[in-house]
Amino acid sequence: MIEEESNPIDRQLSILYIDDEMDFLVLAKLFLERTGYFKVRILTSAREALESCNIGEYDAIISDYLMPDIDGISFLKEVRSRYGDIPFILFTGRSHESVAIDTINSGGDYYIRKSSEPIEMFEDLTDKILKSVRKKTPTQSIRDSDRHLFDIIDFIPDATFAINLQGEVVAWNRAIEELTGVSFRDIIGRGDYDYAIPFYGYRRPLLINLINEPIQKIEDYYFNVHWVGNSLIAETDLKNPKGHQLSGLIKVCKHYNSNGEVIGAIEIIQNLTDLKKTEEELRVNKKLIRDLTKTSFDRIYNLNKIRRSLTDAMDLAQLVNWEYDIINDQFIFDERFFSMYGTTAEREGGIRMPSQTYAREFLHPKDLHLVAEEIKKVKQNTHPNLIQQIEHRIIRRDGQVRHIIVRYAILQDETGKTIGTYGVNQDITERKLAEIALKRSEKRFLTVTRNAGSWIWEINPKGVFTYSSPVIEDILGYKPEELVGIYHFYDLFAPDVCEELKTAITETIRSRKPFKNFINLNIHKNGSTIILSTCATPILDEDGEFIGYSGVDEDITERKKTEKALKESETKFRDIFNNANDFIIIHDMNGKFLEVNKVICRKLKYSYKELMNLSVWDVEKSDHHQLVKSRFEKMRESGQLVFETLLIAKDETIIPTEVNSRIIIINGEPAIISIGRDVTERKQAENALRQANRQINLLTSITRHDILNKISIIFTYLDAAKLNPEISAIQENLEKIEYATTAIRSQIEFTRIYEDLGINKPIWQELISVMPISDLGSMYSFIPDVNGYSIFADPMLKKVFSNLLDNSLRHGGHVSKIHVSAKICGNNLKIIWEDNGIGITDEDKEIIFERGFGSNTGLGMFLIREILSLTGISIHETGEYGKGVRFEILVPKSRWMSI
Repeated sequence: MIEEESNPIDRQLSILYIDDEMDFLVLAKLFLERTGYFKVRILTSAREALESCNIGEYDAIISDYLMPDIDGISFLKEVRSRYGDIPFILFTGRSHESVAIDTINSGGDYYIRKSSEPIEMFEDLTDKILKSVRKKTPTQSIRDSDRHLFDIIDFIPDATFAINLQGEVVAWNRAIEELTGVSFRDIIGRGDYDYAIPFYGYRRPLLINLINEPIQKIEDYYFNVHWVGNSLIAETDLKNPKGHQLSGLIKVCKHYNSNGEVIGAIEIIQNLTDLKKTEEELRVNKKLIRDLTKTSFDRIYNLNKIRRSLTDAMDLAQLVNWEYDIINDQFIFDERFFSMYGTTAEREGGIRMPSQTYAREFLHPKDLHLVAEEIKKVKQNTHPNLIQQIEHRIIRRDGQVRHIIVRYAILQDETGKTIGTYGVNQDITERKLAEIALKRSEKRFLTVTRNAGSWIWEINPKGVFTYSSPVIEDILGYKPEELVGIYHFYDLFAPDVCEELKTAITETIRSRKPFKNFINLNIHKNGSTIILSTCATPILDEDGEFIGYSGVDEDITERKKTEKALKESETKFRDIFNNANDFIIIHDMNGKFLEVNKVICRKLKYSYKELMNLSVWDVEKSDHHQLVKSRFEKMRESGQLVFETLLIAKDETIIPTEVNSRIIIINGEPAIISIGRDVTERKQAENALRQANRQINLLTSITRHDILNKISIIFTYLDAAKLNPEISAIQENLEKIEYATTAIRSQIEFTRIYEDLGINKPIWQELISVMPISDLGSMYSFIPDVNGYSIFADPMLKKVFSNLLDNSLRHGGHVSKIHVSAKICGNNLKIIWEDNGIGITDEDKEIIFERGFGSNTGLGMFLIREILSLTGISIHETGEYGKGVRFEILVPKSRWMSI
């Protein structure tokens, strides 16, 4: 129902409604204008709305989703692009969550589904129109928003600047001017890392430039790198601001415009130099504090002046202090302490709190046992100089979980009895999150190295192992700890080739260049020989100094044994090679054929001698050559590849082929052996399955959308008849119901025809035999000039020309003459259908073949293209509007013949 609201509108609203169903347009206009709120204009084409009316003048737009020219979502996007945030409602019979999601994501206000209950449906539509109009409010201009952003940045107390997507400075506040000595005027608009020079003395990426990079890469420049919400945080030592070195905490976040699009980034630099100094001062002063507070709590209260002098420093270090009276079980806090916990002393009832209350209200439940054990140790300890620390989690009043470190000492009376403790809490959440992230990263790395199947290692400049993954035990029988720091990489080489391999690899390492596929023999711990293939890359420190190599070894022992066995059984292989059912090709790494079997010669219709003078490039389609290069690269990396391709026989026949290839060694050189199978029949079956699925989907769409839509129209006109009982109105509604019912019958008849499409195999048919000569009366002249040709097409070919005739008679206006001709064009046969009617406009020449286009069922021309496409035949309209239609049907080679 429409929400009751006093004076919902102060004027009549102008509404634009677009739907390809004229019946729905008329009914919607009737129901909406009866409310008195709206004046409705109706159109059947979204394209017409965009071209012929000023959409910006309307208060709201209603649109169907499925329309022949532009669908509702595309229309919505175009409206948003041209006219901004005019209220837009998608009103459709299509029920699918993806449509609703697309509506919202594209800026639509509401998504309403058409139903068979028109009164409720149009009341809901009325309610949504009023809501969408009322909720639209003016927005600030982008210029005002940007000015507001610059004002905010300028008044941030920390050094702050912003860049755009081109890396150019767009904001540079007063604090950063003070920090660097560089003025806004000198730096604004500059890029190419110029803004790094005031900090480091040279151009380099700053954290603001690395916001989209992985943390591992960022750690090449910064430390303690981590994310907090949408902010990237890191620490660094800035070496050059005004000639001084300082420690900085850097925070970076992305900058968005009012549309939610990223337009740049903002970086804030907090100077931690004073904080670092304060931490050192706190360590120096800790003994003083402990000595002053040792005797009794009375003396503690006399230290307030000293503590106040440390307050600022503790704030910088995120430190808060506390005291605990064991005898009275009372904690004593101050406002700074409560601030860390997101509360106040007033809210908690004062600065004193029992230990059980503190534990219940602020300690994380999973850490209660840690604190309880620590308190138990304190009560049992009698050492006067005890200083302890513990890490645990707290829960702030706002529910946020934070990590803290608690450092404390004990207080004793004159008799040596422990009467309390005092200490400080420090918020270490950011550091703790970084530690957790690091541990997870290390765990992931360990898991990867265990599951990689290859041995990952590192050596120092002297060749001594500094790291080994656990896989070494599976490959050579050693545990990592047996190698690291003890063995040189060459200590594992087989003795008879050790010197040769050591010399070769030492020269490579001295060059400090990457290398790969270095084949080497190694001795297993049990004495057996293992063949490894090694790939490695030099490791450089942050200053670019060489510190060793990191590499991966793959056990290729079995592969080498296979290659040896292949050589030894060449005679047996030759017999199998030439008598296999599949074709077999061996070629070098450049594609030149080294050997082929008889099957491939038969398939490609070449003699053995002819094929041996060719290469892979000569028997694969030319547009596949880039793929061939890509396959060669993948083969070099993995050693094996399964793929599909198209081979070209000597007579240019195309053969779909499935190929299994792998690298082998022939005469000490790598080569590729490929075993292929003709999959033409399988491809035909797959195409048939795709066609069947396409037909099923279309039939389902017609049943769900088109037929149910017409039924909804019938129900709507019945309700309209009830609302308007006059005889003439009822007669008019019954005629429209009869029209909708007739449309349903046509659509169901189409589904019967379309269901049979492609079921029977294509056959050769004389062109003259499928002409619809008998369907014409004496008032029309039909000239079928197509004798002497036969085409290979679906048995429903006659339906093509029947539908063309129906199109000419139904839509041609004044058609009296139809001429059908055929002529040979190169290797193709062109069939031309012409009439002397009004013809087809340029903008409709292609969309007439889309389902649903036209004033009748919208299915006849669609069916024509479907029937012809089954055997690769195409159809296009090329006539001149006003002079009649001209449909050109192009039959490709092998699909027609002269008779």
